[in-house]
Amino acid sequence: MPFPLARRQKDPGRLEPYILRLQLELPLTRRQAEACARAGFLSHAEIAAVDDDDIFRRAVDLPEEQARAVLALARAPGSKAPQAGPAPQLARERTAGEVVARAVRPVRERAAKLARRAEGSPLQPPSRKPADTPERRRRRAEGDALEADLDEALSKDP
Repeated sequence: MPFPLARRQKDPGRLEPYILRLQLELPLTRRQAEACARAGFLSHAEIAAVDDDDIFRRAVDLPEEQARAVLALARAPGSKAPQAGPAPQLARERTAGEVVARAVRPVRERAAKLARRAEGSPLQPPSRKPADTPERRRRRAEGDALEADLDEALSKDP
């Protein structure tokens, strides 16, 4: 009995996860993976399980040599789906405290960073004093003399 092709998708947005999955499972180009997904082959196992090669070649909108190459890749030893990772943690399985703590974490980290900066932590670069040059010393002496003159003039005004 040939492999049924009843799962054809009309909406291309729904095919995107399957195209990506095929590209991750097999070294396919985007065009090859999209053609397979549009034909209803949503994983490498479904491609490899096709009983009749002609059915696959007719269903997939690819040149015949590319369709044969895709079949060969899917049926090659060692071509298998990647190992599944840990199951995602659903929001309804978390406590309210965990959800709130995760939501406010960026704000808390930013506030802590600003507090460390205000304290003069090592994150803040040290302030550098400009080099003491003769020109700078001369201007400082002139400024000090001018300030002394102003102070004297202000202290004489009753």
